[in-house]
Parts: sequence; C-alpha cells; structure tokens
Amino acid sequence: MRVVPTVVLCVLQVVVIVFIVVLIVVLTVVPTVVLCVLQVVVIVFIVVLIVVLTVVLTVVLCVLQVVVIVFIVVLIVVLTVVLTVVLCVLQVVVIVFIVVLIVVLTVVLTVVLCVLQVAVYMAKRDFVDHCDFVDPVDGVILIDPVQLKGRKVYVMLSCTFRYGRQDMDVMGVAFRRDLFVVTRQVYPELQDKEKLTHNKIQQKLLRKLGDNAFPFFFEFPDNLPCSVALQPGPSDVGKKCAVEFEVKAFCGEIQDDKVDKQSSVRLNIRKIQFSPESSKVVPTAETTFEFLMSEKPLHVKLSLPKETFYHGEPLKANVEITNSSSRNIKDISVSGRLLSCLCLILQMRHYDCFYHRLLFTIFKSILTRFELPWRNIQLFWAVFELICVCGLVSSDSVPSGTSLKKEYTLYPLLAHNKDRRGLALDGRLKHEDTNLASSSIVKQEVLKEVQGMLVSYKVVVRMIASG
Repeated sequence: MRVVPTVVLCVLQVVVIVFIVVLIVVLTVVPTVVLCVLQVVVIVFIVVLIVVLTVVLTVVLCVLQVVVIVFIVVLIVVLTVVLTVVLCVLQVVVIVFIVVLIVVLTVVLTVVLCVLQVAVYMAKRDFVDHCDFVDPVDGVILIDPVQLKGRKVYVMLSCTFRYGRQDMDVMGVAFRRDLFVVTRQVYPELQDKEKLTHNKIQQKLLRKLGDNAFPFFFEFPDNLPCSVALQPGPSDVGKKCAVEFEVKAFCGEIQDDKVDKQSSVRLNIRKIQFSPESSKVVPTAETTFEFLMSEKPLHVKLSLPKETFYHGEPLKANVEITNSSSRNIKDISVSGRLLSCLCLILQMRHYDCFYHRLLFTIFKSILTRFELPWRNIQLFWAVFELICVCGLVSSDSVPSGTSLKKEYTLYPLLAHNKDRRGLALDGRLKHEDTNLASSSIVKQEVLKEVQGMLVSYKVVVRMIASG
C-alpha cells in the first residue's frame, strides 16, 4: 500500500518538471520569434516608407521645378510686353508734351512781343503824412514806343475804400468806393522831362534807363485817410475791409479805355501817419463821483506822461484816486481801447421820405455825440467799433477816507491781439507783418471831408464801489 503513493508522487514530480521545462522552452522561443517577426515588419515598413517618400519627393520636386520654370517664363514675357507698351506710351506722351510746349511757348512769346512792355520804378512804397504835408508820389516809367502803335501811356494814382469784405459782394454790388483817382498822361509827354523831374533818384533812373523812361509825379490831397485795414477772421476769404492806395500804369487811346491786364502794371503803396513827439501836452482827465448817502465825493484823475506813443512802446498811465466818500473802492482796471470809425458820405441830396429823414436824424445824433462832422445835404454813414487792445485788472483797493496814487503799465501790441477780428491795422504790403493802426491826425479844417477809416485810442479806468 505504501509503494503506490510513492510511485504516484514520483510520476507527478516528473510531470511537473517536464511541464516547467516545456514552459521555459516555450516562453523563451515564442518571444524570440515574435521579436524577430516584429523586427522584420519594422524593417520592411521603414524600407517601404523610404521608398515611397523618395518617390513622392522626387515627383514633387520635378513638378515644382516645372511650375517655377513656367512662372519665370510667363513673368519674363509679361514684363517684357508691359515695359514695351509703357515705353511706347511714354514716348508718345513726351512727344505730345514737347509739341504742346513748343506751341504754347510760341504763342506766349508772340503775345508778349505784341503786348506793350511797361515797368514802373519807384524809390519807396511808404509815403509819410507829416500832418503839414505828405510825401509826393514820384517815380519813373519805362516803355517801348515801338509797340505802342499810336496809343498813349497813362499813370494813375487811386485811393480805394472797401467797406465790406469781398465775400459780401452779391448781385454785382461791390462794397467799395474810389475816394480819390487822378490820371496823368506820361507818353507822349506833355511837358519837358526836366520840368517833370523832381528829385535826384528820378534823374539817376532817367540816365540809367535811357530815352524810353519818363518821370511822373503826384501829390496827395489833404482829405485822404492813411492806409488802414481791418484784421480778418480765421474763416474770412477774399479782400478785407481796408483803405488801399495803388499806382497803375497802362496804355490806351484815351485814359477812360478799358485797361488790358497784359498792357498794364500795378503797384500797391502805403500812406502812413507820422506824429512828432511833443512834450508840451500832457493828456489828463479827471472826474468826481457823488454817491447817495455820502457827504463827500470820490475824485479820480488819469494822466499820461506824454501824448504820443510809438509802436512797441509801453503805455504808462498814472491813476490818482481820492476817496472821501463812505464807499470802499476795489477791482481797479485800466485798459487801452482802439476806436475805429468807418466813414462814408452817401450822395443822398433829397430826403423826400420819412425813412430818409429818420435815418439822417439818427446818424446826426450819433455824430454829434462823438463830436464828428456831419452835413445837411449829404448822409454821413459811419460805423463805430471800440475794441480793447490791452488792459489789466489789479487787486488794489481804496478804502473810505484814503487815497491811491499808482502807475499802471499797458502794452498795446498786435502780438497780443492776433485773433481779434475787426481790429484796425496799418496797411500791409503783401504778407509782411504790420502794427496796430496809427492814430488818425487830420487838419481841423478838412476833417469834415475825410472819408474812409479814422482811428483813435483812449485809456479807460474802471472800478467798483461797494454797495
């Protein structure tokens, strides 16, 4: 009975050993085979991929080479055609331009040679009003008598007053008026050149320019204003409101002929005001204020060190306040103001309707208020504009029972008023800079005849009384 279990156990041991040996062999051989197969598959895949990529890249590169070669060929052809066309068009344009330029130059030169050549020579363009006299306008005109063909040459001096901006001109109505026009015949000369020559500059010009040069001479009348212009606004266009002087030379059969621009020449000049400095007159103004419920008054006195101040010179105002009243004075302000008066005499000799009589009465009262002249048989049209050009506000105060004496300095400069529309300025030539308009000084006996723009300045002192 004991022999059988022993044999069974031995058999089982042998089976287990065999199984383990077989299992070891299988586990060793199978992975090896699998790995070998995988290696073969990977190698085959890599080889196939390399072959495919090589073929594909070769095909793509060939196609790209063909496309690039075709694009380059097409681009070369297109550029060649375009450049050829452009060069042909440019050649045609240049040829046409040269032909047109030759024709235009021929026509212009022909016209210029057929038109009278006029040149005006003047020693200066600013003519000073010295109150007692005005510098005369003189110069020399150079012409070509061969091209005149029997026509005459005239020189005109004119003073024009434009009392409205150019953009206001509507329906053929221009807001301008010729205040003074005088015309002189220069060629054929009515007098000997020696009698018409008035200064050394004219003599030098006549000697330098030769026999085709002729002198001219004009004198200003006493009733003309100086060159003044109102400063336009930023949006204004066209000519501004101004008093302008002009010298014009032209040719024609008679002096009233229509002036051809190609046979004329214009030159703007200025009539400027000069005032000699006088230390004898010291401007002074004083006044007395009486307040309700105050026994004593307030006395204010304003004085200037001199009557004449030149452009760029500071204006010093002496203020004296004697406050004997019961009020306190504060916020004293001093300002310099420019008064511009636009004057024009309208030819209305018959006041046959109520509107004319009323209008004349209103203007007469205004002119009387400002102590300006007026006429009974003509309507004196005037516009007054008062503009502050400089000023200051101080914190000084004058309590009741005290006094103040102080000097205030003002600077009336155009640089501080560049954007002030309607400000009166000295007339300017072209685009050169100018100044605030000079005060108009007119003889008393001719004041009633002056038209245009009259300018004056005044210093104003203002203050606030408590209560």
